[in-house]
Amino acid sequence: MLPRLLRRGYSCIFQEMTLVKRYLAKAIFEPTFRDLHLKVKTISKNAPRSLTPFRDDNKANSYRLMAKSYKSTIYSHHLFLLPPLVEGAGGGGLFFYNMKKRILTQAIVLLALFTTTINLQAQVTIGSGQQPNAGALLDLKNLAGGNADKGLALPRVKLTSLTIPAGKTLAQTIDGTEASDSWDKDEHLGLLVYNMQEMEPTCIANVFYPAVDPGVFIWDGEKWEPLIPPYQGRRDITMTDIDDNVYNARWFGVDLCDGAYWTTSNLYVTRDKDGNPLPSNSVKLSIAGGTTAVISSVSDLTGNSIPANIWGIGDTWGVLQNNPETSYLDFAKEYGLYYNHRYAPLQLETICPMGWHVPDNDEWDKLADAFGGAADAARKMRKADKYGKFYTDANGYANIAWGCCDGGTPEPSGFDAVPSGWIEYYNGSWFGLTTAWWSSTVVESGGSTTCHYRQLGANNPALTAHSITFLSAARWKSIRCVRD
Repeated sequence: MLPRLLRRGYSCIFQEMTLVKRYLAKAIFEPTFRDLHLKVKTISKNAPRSLTPFRDDNKANSYRLMAKSYKSTIYSHHLFLLPPLVEGAGGGGLFFYNMKKRILTQAIVLLALFTTTINLQAQVTIGSGQQPNAGALLDLKNLAGGNADKGLALPRVKLTSLTIPAGKTLAQTIDGTEASDSWDKDEHLGLLVYNMQEMEPTCIANVFYPAVDPGVFIWDGEKWEPLIPPYQGRRDITMTDIDDNVYNARWFGVDLCDGAYWTTSNLYVTRDKDGNPLPSNSVKLSIAGGTTAVISSVSDLTGNSIPANIWGIGDTWGVLQNNPETSYLDFAKEYGLYYNHRYAPLQLETICPMGWHVPDNDEWDKLADAFGGAADAARKMRKADKYGKFYTDANGYANIAWGCCDGGTPEPSGFDAVPSGWIEYYNGSWFGLTTAWWSSTVVESGGSTTCHYRQLGANNPALTAHSITFLSAARWKSIRCVRD
């Protein structure tokens, strides 16, 4: 149908008013209205003076089909008028049916909008008194020559609370505001700020609230919401002792509110938290094979080494790798130092750094609960890379594997217990067989003093509780620290 219409010389613009408005608004006109006017003037002498074809339904459909077919042509040629007729078509001109003045006026207005260049000027210049650049709504110029090395940023604040404290207003959620400041929470809906304050996770009425990290926050009318969702657990942290030794620490508990941060390796500090030397003979290092060394300062750790081939470790009994020469410090980082009660009964109160302490019996019990109970705690407490390892001493004595009899599948939690052993008063060492940690619980009864500790054996699936009297407490054991 379309070729036949073209042969008749009909090159039609959309006849219906709605079509004219629709495509007129979308078209991209040629540069000047004068050209458009000249083309409209070029009307074919043979073009009909009415829209008679639209009175015939079939022909009307044909014209509409033609209009739709030319839709893409109009866009591609950037013209409102259709392309010239094909060669050989009768008349060779264009016609413009019943275009009312109102429609033509609309065309002129739209043409002006598309072709007129508006010289916009900036409203604000920041950083200098120079004139703003044309076309910029906001111009930053703090450097000579009209350049800038700074930009705009969100207000930087330190949030002290994500919700409005009781009896306060929104202003009191931000550090540095006055107590008398009063901000209406609804009027500030959608306020964006950059929080520079880091807040640790908290528990209120046994409800866990995750950590608040630096970042962009938005006020939603009731609370500050981070644009990046926060970590929903408790991250690992670190502890630094007075000797600048750094220890990893992890949260262990039955849930995110009922628990504590524990160091994940044994203590190896040589001074108390105030920097004072520990009592003489109160700190030792256990060298496998029953040999021990007294440690009184950091220099004792950095200036001495364990000779090679003193002890061995491996996956299979009888096929063990003997130790290379190892500095006392490197050995202590892995297995820790050993501390006693008898020579310095009060040292446990000052041995951990500020903000940390030696756990008491109740805290040890809670730790066991976090591992499903003391009876089955061992397979979750042992260090993964030591699990199932065999140890031997200098005499070639092969110990049983660390964790041989735990039962069930090992589930290392990161507590990282190693078979550091302990030291007896006669210098005997249980390295490779067991490990033991002091509790800060000391019981006075009937004129005697009882010291408590927890033990993990190589062939025992349980974390066991023990106690000894103070007079026989000439034993050196490991220490873990718990955050206050």
